[in-house]
Formats: sequence, structure tokens, C-alpha cells
Amino acid sequence: MSKQLFLIPALVLAGSLAAQVVESDFVVTTLPDSQGNGGGLSVVDPVKATVTPMTGVTGELVYAWSIAADPYSPAIWYVGTAGDTRTTAVDPEIHQVLVSAGKVLKDTKIATLKGEQAIVSLRVVGDELFFLTRTRVARMPKAGGTATTLFTHTNKWPTMSTDGRYVVSNIDGQGNGSQSVWGYDIREQKHTMLFQPNFPFPTSVRSVEPGADGSFLVIDSDTFGLATATWVDAATGKILSTTNVSGSFLLGALYAAEDAKTGDMLVVGRGKGGNGFAVYNGGKETKAFFGATANQINGFDVRRAPRLHLTGHACKPTLTPEPVLGANSVPEQGITGYKLSLTGPANTAGILLLGAHGALPGPVSLAGLGMGDCELGVLPLLTAGAVIPTGGTLDIPLPIPSTLGPANIDVQFALVDTGANQGGFVTTRVGGIIVR
Repeated sequence: MSKQLFLIPALVLAGSLAAQVVESDFVVTTLPDSQGNGGGLSVVDPVKATVTPMTGVTGELVYAWSIAADPYSPAIWYVGTAGDTRTTAVDPEIHQVLVSAGKVLKDTKIATLKGEQAIVSLRVVGDELFFLTRTRVARMPKAGGTATTLFTHTNKWPTMSTDGRYVVSNIDGQGNGSQSVWGYDIREQKHTMLFQPNFPFPTSVRSVEPGADGSFLVIDSDTFGLATATWVDAATGKILSTTNVSGSFLLGALYAAEDAKTGDMLVVGRGKGGNGFAVYNGGKETKAFFGATANQINGFDVRRAPRLHLTGHACKPTLTPEPVLGANSVPEQGITGYKLSLTGPANTAGILLLGAHGALPGPVSLAGLGMGDCELGVLPLLTAGAVIPTGGTLDIPLPIPSTLGPANIDVQFALVDTGANQGGFVTTRVGGIIVR
């Protein structure tokens, strides 16, 4: 198979992306302090341990609460605001922001949410925005439009993230939580308790963010400032690893996000002089508390492309475990060891589909072929047959030539599943290989 796939990137080269920017930086949001100072967006360099406020931040962006990078462009971000008050309805807004060299070049408001308090969390999945307010979790087109509520809640201090398949949060739809982590299955429309942090003292889940490898990164802190970063699988609730991140934070850690390439985990917490940052890598603190500020830090994201950006809908299989696409590293020009992976039941046969992102305007229903709620999300320029080997993981070598240039490549599997529907096939979600 590796010989068949070696030339795939050259075959499916897509259009140019936005201008290059430094990708190892995190962008964070802060609210003005009690005197009305500061607030807006700042760039954090986890290597140099610097925090640099962005220029060109005006209007509602001063009250930025949440932020999410557009995976298809390192220069486009989406920002959710809180208005000029944090406790009453203020009609918060969602903005699309064009950023380069630490400056806001363009700010476009795409939505106003009437009667809400704040956009507490915000994530971009494909062409959609998923957002959390004080009352609900919802989704909407990232170009703007009507928002669809997934579920409501009454939790006073909610947090959430999503990969478009699951919503992981500290709320279960009835407002219960804060000391536990819940998964909401978007396809099945139901909540499941994933895990409860095992601390000797009462804890609160502070944040949930996507991990580099498709897992979710959860921060919880107890009343004595002890804090843990836990990576969890959203489908099973299995704890993959944990790191103690109390370190520099006297009053507890609040948020964390991870760079998919370097493994740097930027953590926000309360320490000497107010809120600030620390960096962890490999379970150890590599940069102690820095960037102290009196401003409230609420949200942040890293602009680097993900290992594999999963979008779309996976139809319901009878295969166990459910087939899942993944990747081993960030796709970049000249990487010879980049590999896709398909996990699922051993000896399951299927077809790999590859094509240029955007060649298919939208997912195509396969109900007419007897495949139930399955969808085709790729206009294939190349196909290859494959079988999941013993062990349950199929590795697919996909070396990326140094001459490729920016490209967006979509991949999807159709797998034999005779019990799932009349057509006898199921499709996975679409994986986006984003080469910058």
C-alpha cells in the first residue's frame, strides 16, 4: 500500500492557504481588569516565555472570552465575547478575526446571541462553530447563520470542547457536574459519565480542550490548589495519562492547551502576582510561572495544524470497536514518517478514499444505496483497498514531499459491515490532512 500512496499528495494538491505566521504560538483572551485596563488578545510564546498583547484590538474584542483557531488557516481565528458585564445578559458576539504578525488586520462580526451572558467556550470543526454559553451548547456555520442548540444546562461555571463527534464537558445537560467529566454523543444525542477526578479533596473541572492525538485534555483543581491534567478518550472514558500541574500555581490551574507538534502544554493558573502561565512537556514543568497579570484569562488555542482534523458524520456501525481514523504526527512538508491509522476490528476490509478538500461541496447522503445515514465526504481522486490486520490497527504510510507546498487533503474509509444496513458498508468521518 505504501507504494500506492506515495504520490497521493502531488495528486490532490489544493489551493494556497493564508500567509504563513509563526505557528508555535498560543493566542489567549483576557478581560479588562477591575479598573477597565487591558483586555483582548495576546500571543504567548511557550519557548521564550513571553506574553505579547496584540495590536489592533478594538470594540467588542476588548471583552474577548473564548477563542478558537481555524484549522485551515493559521491567520484566521474565531472569538467569542462577554460584553462589558459578566453577570447579566449582554448579547455576546462571535467574531472572525484575521491576524498576522501579532496584529488584528480585520474583524468581522458573524453572530450576536440575544439574551446570553458570554461565549464561554468556542471550537471550530470543519465549516462549523461549536459554542458554549451559560445556558446551552450549540452549533452554527462558521460563516454565520442560525445556531442549533445541542443541549441546555444550568451549571454556573461550565466548560466544554468538541471534536464534532463528541462534546466533552463538566455538564450533563441537567446542570449537574463541575466535579465530573461528561461526554455528549452528538450522533446518539445522549450524555455519558466519562470519569470523576480522583482527588482526596473536593475538585472542580476547570477546562476541557482537544489533545494532540484526538483525546481530550482536562484540567481539574481542588480547594488547596492541587491540579491535574488528564488525557481522556471521549468514546470510552479511558484515562490515557495524567500530569500533576500544581507547580507554580498557588491557587490552582485553570486551563491548558497542547501544541500537537512540540508537545508543549501551556497551562494557565493563579500564582504570585495574579494569573499567569507555565509550560509542561513530558510530564515536567519546563517554564515556571510567567506573564503574571491581574486580568482574567479565560480561553486560548494554538494555531498549529492538527495531526488529522476530523469532520463530518460517521454512520452507526455494528463493528466493535467502532472504526476511527487518526494520525501519528503533524503533516508538514518533507516529512517521510507521516502515517494515517485506522483502528477497528481485525480482518475488516474496506476502501480508502482520497481527494482534494473542497472538491465535494458538501457531504452526499448514501441512503439511496441502502447505506442508511452514511455519507460520502470525499470526491475521490485515488482509492486503495485495505484490510485491518490482527491487532486492530492499520497503519497507512503517507510521506509528504518537501516540494508539495500548502495543501488540504481529505481522506475517508468505507468499510464492510454487513449488519449495519442493506448496502453492507459504513463510512468513517472525514479526516483533513492540512499541509502548510
